[in-house]
Amino acid sequence: MMQVSTGRRFSGAAHETATQSLARSRAAHIRSQRQAVRNIQDGMSMLQTAEDGMSEIQKLLDKLRERAVQASSGTLNDADREHVNVEFSQLVSQISLIADRTEWRGKDLLIGAKIDVGFLLDNSASMDGEIDAVADGVEAFEERMRSNNLNVSIGIVTMAEDAVDDTHMHKDIGSGDLDLDSITTANHQIDPFSTILNAAGAIDTVGTSEPDAFSWRDKSDRNMILVTDTGREADKIGADSFDETQADVAEQLNDIDVTLHAVRTDSANEVDDIVSATGGTTGKKGDSSGSKVIASMLDIAKHIADNSTRSSAVQLQVGADNNGSNRLTLSHPKDMTAFGLEIHRSNVATQEDALEALTAVTNALGTLSTARATTASEYNRLVSVLSNELNSVDSGDVAVQKITNASMALASSEMAKNKASTDVSLASFGQARNINLDFIKGIL
Repeated sequence: MMQVSTGRRFSGAAHETATQSLARSRAAHIRSQRQAVRNIQDGMSMLQTAEDGMSEIQKLLDKLRERAVQASSGTLNDADREHVNVEFSQLVSQISLIADRTEWRGKDLLIGAKIDVGFLLDNSASMDGEIDAVADGVEAFEERMRSNNLNVSIGIVTMAEDAVDDTHMHKDIGSGDLDLDSITTANHQIDPFSTILNAAGAIDTVGTSEPDAFSWRDKSDRNMILVTDTGREADKIGADSFDETQADVAEQLNDIDVTLHAVRTDSANEVDDIVSATGGTTGKKGDSSGSKVIASMLDIAKHIADNSTRSSAVQLQVGADNNGSNRLTLSHPKDMTAFGLEIHRSNVATQEDALEALTAVTNALGTLSTARATTASEYNRLVSVLSNELNSVDSGDVAVQKITNASMALASSEMAKNKASTDVSLASFGQARNINLDFIKGIL
């Protein structure tokens, strides 16, 4: 009677306990599958967001290519070329802006983990060779970062131009062309401690050139690389008292999350404790030509990459179980900024520059096209996975219903059988009662 009235197979917790346990287990699995379906749908939305961002970047790259072709012609005069170059630079900046702002629920999709690196160059009279070596090694340094899906932005501070605080902003973080060839050397006593703290933004000693602190990007890992052949020769922070210790400097850097690295001579080791305390690494500069500077820069790049808070690839849980077949790894985040596309230093200021920019932009279009094709492939795969998971959920629902729902035909048949048995029993009882009454009446 209960099964017919409720449609449920089980009359209570103690009824067919093993079968009820199986039903509950399958129902829980199906609820997990429904969550996996929502995960897949979120992944599809995320990929669509990335595709929308890349579509806009595609439009800007097409415009860049047009401007590069225009500027590659020798028919432009200097004024026309300057106008084209200004527009070209603005388009390059806009690409990075779109990539930086394309995100899904706070997760960057079109930019690698941000790594800011401020070089602190001792440009005293003995450092010509080392500065040239830094200039020669910057491209390889950036490529080491790019290969690890890291978005590096570089700035340069020099010491010799400001004898007051030994901190002169040559190029701020992300300012484009570093123009290292224009750095000249001078002869005066330097204070690396002052340069480190002022460039990091930990203190602000007023010098002859201001501002001189790096403009760190939001959500970036902050690093500085000191390149020097000299120890601390003067105190540009206090009153020539040399009161500041390496521990003091390290504490101030740690307060603002800045890591110091150093490329130096063996004798210029007065910053080693700062480097160690902030989690950095040191390298040797070699002889006066800076023979080991590039190798040390690459070692530092590896150290930064190994210890960065880099953005990991998005991993989707597309099933209810904990195994590889229930997870998919997507290709995002991928760096589609001007740096990631290797056009961050392109310009069309001259005809030769324009031809180089044309090649760089063409290569960038190829990189973007590959990224969009990969994203489309991943989206289509998620469509297939979603369809399969929905079918599995539907099949699971049917299976659970077969377990938990009563068979109405069987329940009705059983109820009819029981009713017939009851009716027969009642009829027999009534007939027996009548016989007994007749017998008693006959005796009387």
